[in-house]
Amino acid sequence: MKIGRRIVASAVLLVALLPLRAVTRPTQSQESAPRASSSAASVPRLEVVDLLKRGVAADRSGDRQRALADYQRALALARTIGDRALEAQSLENIGVVYAELSELQQALGYYQQALEIFRAVGDRGGEAATLSNVGHAYSSAGRRQEALRCFAQALPVQRALRDTEGEANTLNKIAVTYDELGDKKQALVYYGEALALSRRLGDRAEEAGIINNIGMAYNDLGDRRRGLEYLQQALVMRRRAGDRDGEAVTLNNLGAIYGGRGERQRALDYYQQSISLRRAIGDRKGEALTLNNIGIIYYAAGDKRRALHLLRQALSIFDGIGDEHAASVRADIKRIESEL
Repeated sequence: MKIGRRIVASAVLLVALLPLRAVTRPTQSQESAPRASSSAASVPRLEVVDLLKRGVAADRSGDRQRALADYQRALALARTIGDRALEAQSLENIGVVYAELSELQQALGYYQQALEIFRAVGDRGGEAATLSNVGHAYSSAGRRQEALRCFAQALPVQRALRDTEGEANTLNKIAVTYDELGDKKQALVYYGEALALSRRLGDRAEEAGIINNIGMAYNDLGDRRRGLEYLQQALVMRRRAGDRDGEAVTLNNLGAIYGGRGERQRALDYYQQSISLRRAIGDRKGEALTLNNIGIIYYAAGDKRRALHLLRQALSIFDGIGDEHAASVRADIKRIESEL
């Protein structure tokens, strides 16, 4: 979850791409339990709830195809029993997975369906969570001003409803968007607010992601020592939580920082760990970002042919998912080809 962040990887024009950080995984407002009245729950409704919970667990473990299957079954059953609230929650969760798979148009289509139902049934919390997810998708597509407008609609509702978890998640997304726009100091303000709320909630997964993001912001401001401290802390927390998606992101970010310091072998070690996880969980965009970064390490080491091979692999994936970084990687490939 991830439009690539850039840091200079060497003295040349090639740049390392870093992903949008993992807590930016869209809020799954139904994680603790879909909003349904347990006192009046029928057996089919409970089955939908169970499918949604299983889907969330599969998604957290990185098994997105299984998550999609569970959510699709939940959606079909919710429609069969005419439960509009659970239908909307199923649609939103399907959108979350497609966003994680970088299939943003698919994600937006499901979010729009969920949004219409949440509004029809008067579920303001569901509406706000979905708006936040739409903002995330826009940010991932590079449409960051549109993203900020969505967040500006979601945040006041979450605060009015005292949805602290949703508020923390949206604040983090706002921070990431400012970070991507280059306003690191404003990003750190929002990261700080999000971190305080996450710690109050005891949400260790969200806290780890925000700590990761803070580390990257400090690195971008030139404080690499402080950045590494935050990233190492995030890595420990994510491994303890079994958050493979988040672990892959932090490993990639550590590789980028060490690459920027000229510690190439250490950078490669982190990148290889990251790419193994990303392939295991089917994170195609993340795989491309890390392939690009590994290519940059080999370019800096003078192995231009190996760098080209890796960058071409990255480009193939970026082209396949319609990612905005395809153009810059294509330009880097042409530059290297001209040097051979």
